[in-house]
Amino acid sequence: MTRTAALTVGLSLLSACATAPPPWRAISPDLRTPVEITARGKRACVRVNDRRDGCFDGVSIHAIALSQSGGHVAYPVRIGARWAVVRDGVVGHEWDGLGKPVLNANGSRLAYPALAGREWRVVVDDVPGAPFDAIMDHSITFDPTGRRLAYVARREDSVHVVVDDSAGRGWDAVGRLAFADDGRRFAYVARVGGQMMLVVDGDAQQSHATVGDFAFAHDGESWTYTVRDSSGWYVVGAASRIGPFSEVRSLAYAPPNGGLSFVGRRGGREGVFMTGAPGPRWYVAVDAPVFSASGGRWGYVTHGEDYSEVYLDGTLRGREEHAGDLAIGADGVRYAYAARTGKAMAIVDERARHDFDIVIDGTLQFIDGGSRWVCLAGDRRRRELYVVLDGFATGRRLDWSEMVRLVQQPGAEDALRAWVAAAGTLALEEARQAPSP
Repeated sequence: MTRTAALTVGLSLLSACATAPPPWRAISPDLRTPVEITARGKRACVRVNDRRDGCFDGVSIHAIALSQSGGHVAYPVRIGARWAVVRDGVVGHEWDGLGKPVLNANGSRLAYPALAGREWRVVVDDVPGAPFDAIMDHSITFDPTGRRLAYVARREDSVHVVVDDSAGRGWDAVGRLAFADDGRRFAYVARVGGQMMLVVDGDAQQSHATVGDFAFAHDGESWTYTVRDSSGWYVVGAASRIGPFSEVRSLAYAPPNGGLSFVGRRGGREGVFMTGAPGPRWYVAVDAPVFSASGGRWGYVTHGEDYSEVYLDGTLRGREEHAGDLAIGADGVRYAYAARTGKAMAIVDERARHDFDIVIDGTLQFIDGGSRWVCLAGDRRRRELYVVLDGFATGRRLDWSEMVRLVQQPGAEDALRAWVAAAGTLALEEARQAPSP
């Protein structure tokens, strides 16, 4: 981000507040914390659940942060010509401009870019960090445990990765910040001149023409990444180099401490590689492998010219005109996938085939510890969408026009999956609390 772009962060908030027509509503990913903004004269008034946070000269609706769980909310407000972040109803320090606040998963920690004069800082839990010329948009990253924090900042002609308040060396460009699952290790991709390299815990690896994806093992002790040199793409580990391929994607380690998997492409065909060994054969296309959380099962969907095949643990389990969205329960006992024959769609699990008019791609998943699956299905003629729990329609509905709006927004797929999982969980809780007949 140039310094001019950094200033735009603050200006975009002013514009958002000035043009946002109240009333406006949002809800947390677990569907338990509603936020409502209404107008009172020229002021915007905020209510979170039953708590009234107050009225302000402006509220940036596009920068509201909601924790994944725990009911925490943070958002920027304009007070006269200044800006502040309201966190769980408490108004923070005022600044000349603000970027989007970021909460960790349970909402216990908050970070946001703040402008004072001509200097930008990242404020973490009310403590301002070192000054920079700019903070890169969307770069603030908490580790999965919520204890550590990283972001990208610009000072003069160099960009720096700041981890736990310590700025690293300067680069021409950086991206793809990621922590290991336990937060102990951290990596990103950096560029100097025409070369790129993976940087792990501050140590730069060998330079390449291009560095693609990378993945930490779940214990954080090892990592693998993809690189492109003159002969093609390779998968590079501590003591291995697999390739060349015309393309490599879906790099992942099987949980909890399993081997590496990826999809490689050669000669216009794709194959699944598990711990470096190719699958039974090459296909027109292959979906990314999926795993049970326990690591006991794995599977993938392959696509031929006119059919799809579903494999679990390397064994063929189903053949369809088209299949996708394979999901496996946490303990590996249950599995399900979406199937289509002509215009008819179904969810197939290990017990039965459940027919629907439509099933929305990307929404099939397991909840309740892997014991139940949920998805978003519907009726095209009636323009209805509803959450399905283990083959049965629930009372949880999604407005058709709202669905169209959602899919046009950045990150829509993840947001929709979270909504379906939360709606299914609430429907299951309601069913368990209902009195027995």
